[in-house]
Amino acid sequence: MPRDPLADLLAYSGHELRTPLTSLSLAIEMCADGTLGPLEAVQRETLAGALEDCGRLRQLIDELTDPVLAGDHTRLATIPIDLATAVAAAIATAIASAGARLITLLADAASVELTTDPARLTRAIARGLDHAITCAARGSMVTIANQDRALTITWKPDASAPATTMASWLCARLVEALGGSCRSAADRLVLDFSQPN
Repeated sequence: MPRDPLADLLAYSGHELRTPLTSLSLAIEMCADGTLGPLEAVQRETLAGALEDCGRLRQLIDELTDPVLAGDHTRLATIPIDLATAVAAAIATAIASAGARLITLLADAASVELTTDPARLTRAIARGLDHAITCAARGSMVTIANQDRALTITWKPDASAPATTMASWLCARLVEALGGSCRSAADRLVLDFSQPN
């Protein structure tokens, strides 16, 4: 069977990005835990923030190098999951970033069973929420609701917000890998899983 050049590139890129990130994370941990000497409170807070950023970067690298994004759908799990459960899990991952921008998250997701990859569905919704939080006006509200198998995320746009973010790109690619479609506008994303399972 011939090798897939895109899959090879993703695997190589993932390794090349993770290696220095691991070294950086370990060095920060050594500083943060006092191994390299005593710290003031402000230094501990700064290092804690840097460790959180390393974690977010590692998650982004994992998502960007996901073989499913390169078309390897053999790695998709297909089991029943309730859409409302996936929405709740995605919101749990987005609460901190929403809070940092004083954004309220409001969910009204009805129970609808999908047969798909639960982890990737949750990640797709979480990336959609990340995009909305980035693009929403500070102190506003982001809502997420569904009508049957179509999930809509809406927000009041910030005039300086980008039209596309890495999060929206990842969201769309994951939704497409799961057999759905993703449509976007300045104030909304629609993740549509209306195709039969």
